[in-house]
Amino acid sequence: DTVSTFMTSLTSGSSKVVEKGHTLILGWNESTTRLILQIAFLRRGFLMQNETWSRRIFWWTRVNPSTPVANAPIVILNNTETKAAMEEKVGSYFAANGISVWRTKIGRDVVFRTGDPCSAHDLVRVAAYDALSICVMLTDRDRVEDEESEGLVTNSATIRCVLALRNIVMSNGPEPAQTFTQNLRVIVQLSTECKFLDASSFLTPSGSSVLFPQDISKFINSLMFYCTGRPGLSSIIFEFMGFQGHTIRTRAAHDLHAGPHWERG
Repeated sequence: DTVSTFMTSLTSGSSKVVEKGHTLILGWNESTTRLILQIAFLRRGFLMQNETWSRRIFWWTRVNPSTPVANAPIVILNNTETKAAMEEKVGSYFAANGISVWRTKIGRDVVFRTGDPCSAHDLVRVAAYDALSICVMLTDRDRVEDEESEGLVTNSATIRCVLALRNIVMSNGPEPAQTFTQNLRVIVQLSTECKFLDASSFLTPSGSSVLFPQDISKFINSLMFYCTGRPGLSSIIFEFMGFQGHTIRTRAAHDLHAGPHWERG
């Protein structure tokens, strides 16, 4: 019975995630599969840089990732889709865009779990307290609850998720300064302006910002109208902003090489 229960939990996506420093996606909307694909492109570019025979042998010549997201596993927590349905959607999306299973494999590099992103218990199950990058994508759920409340409550699911995250992250040990994940970033996708998100935000022990809300609805609307009158502009912008092929990336200054002796830092 114990083995059967364990195998059932693995199949249904209710088992605990044993990861640290991972990228955590909370929720599911129309942009989630595209986000996972872009991270897979970023991961592919990083791995291809270090796949040469010289860098495999001389390990100290390997290139560091431009961002921790490029080398970290991806964990998705969602309660609107089954684990099998999410794996099928992302798997078909990977296959259609040429993502090799040798570099990014579902179940190893991309892990799906079913659960409520607004529940502290489910956030502990996906090790939210050890995640390095978190993306909240609950705009569809916000829209449903907004319609049910006839416009009285906006972004309610997103705010509950942020509050649960703050509880998990800040209560992970007796001293938050000792257990707080360094360089933690929480990106919150919004479809409408949220007046209460600042009140639910939290800071690092050193006082720097952790929460970065992204209300791109006005930008997307203006961009759609702008691209309608200029055929081909959308594909140029997508190629410019995406991680497929040559892209613009930031890198820490101490990882850059310069000077007459090509020194790092």
